[in-house]
Amino acid sequence: MNKMMNKMMNKPANKWSYKKKLYTLSCLAGLLALVYGAAFIFDSQRLSSRSAVFAWLDAKILPQTDQIELSGPGGEVNLSQRNNAWSVTRDGNEFPAKEERVEDLLKLLSRREPYPVRASSPAAHEKLGLKEGAASRITLRGGPSPQGGTRPPLLDLLVGNTDFTGAEVYLRKNGQDEVRSGTVSIDSYLKSSPTSWLNLRLFAASAGETRQGTIIPGNDTVQRISVTLPAEEESAPLGTNWTLSRSPEGWIMESGGEIESSQVESWLSSLINAEGEDYNSQLQAADAGFNQGRINLELGDGSQRNIRVGPKDEQNRRNAVVSGSSLVYILSSWTLERLFRDAAYFSK
Repeated sequence: MNKMMNKMMNKPANKWSYKKKLYTLSCLAGLLALVYGAAFIFDSQRLSSRSAVFAWLDAKILPQTDQIELSGPGGEVNLSQRNNAWSVTRDGNEFPAKEERVEDLLKLLSRREPYPVRASSPAAHEKLGLKEGAASRITLRGGPSPQGGTRPPLLDLLVGNTDFTGAEVYLRKNGQDEVRSGTVSIDSYLKSSPTSWLNLRLFAASAGETRQGTIIPGNDTVQRISVTLPAEEESAPLGTNWTLSRSPEGWIMESGGEIESSQVESWLSSLINAEGEDYNSQLQAADAGFNQGRINLELGDGSQRNIRVGPKDEQNRRNAVVSGSSLVYILSSWTLERLFRDAAYFSK
């Protein structure tokens, strides 16, 4: 009788123990499934992130690049490198290019950055602005030319629309279906004006740099400054002359009067760093007519540098030449006002 009672009392306990074990095992199985799923997801994301890190041009062949062709909303730009210097070819002439800007573009294209794959079907090209003939384009060339042919590109990159955030742009290599997205900085090189590639500095860009035989190391090298203000009209007489000389105490106006030396130094910095608005490819530095105004700088080594300007055009701009250079610059009216100051500008 007692044995029967014990069995009846233990039966619910055993059933409850079984359910508890089943519940525990189910929880463990669910937890393991979650861990496995999370591991799969994160591993996929890791692999996707790793595949997104990409460079359009192998850095190993970057030094071969000696020609760049750009075509986009800003216009067409042709850059070429000769004797380790980049130039812009325009109207059959070569003009100095901004070396830093060219190098920045090449570094951007060869640097490994996140460029995730966005599409792999040709059907997406037109929608993303990457159809050949409609897309903007960056073409890099380099290496020896094949006999009787054009050098194949090191990179032929098509640049399409920006994404909905405006932070990325769609890109693909010409001849390939795969579309990636990446920094919109690439697009900015294609939207800027062709003149943004020109080095328009009138004098050397930095201490010790020589360009077209013109070099000004810095303010302290200039010892004497003579200025002849431009004539208002081509047939009118030239404006007034004034001359500044450096002394141990500062700058002295040779015609007399007290001046502010700090004002002279500030103006001289503006002069040394002045840029043109553009180059004039229709004129040559040897042409006559650059006699409407002049700034002459005498340096400590006994040499001289000067800027000479021609008559005004309809926009009050003037063509200008710089000693030692074969280039003809176009100076805006704003630049002319800053450079050709009246002597009274420096008075205390």
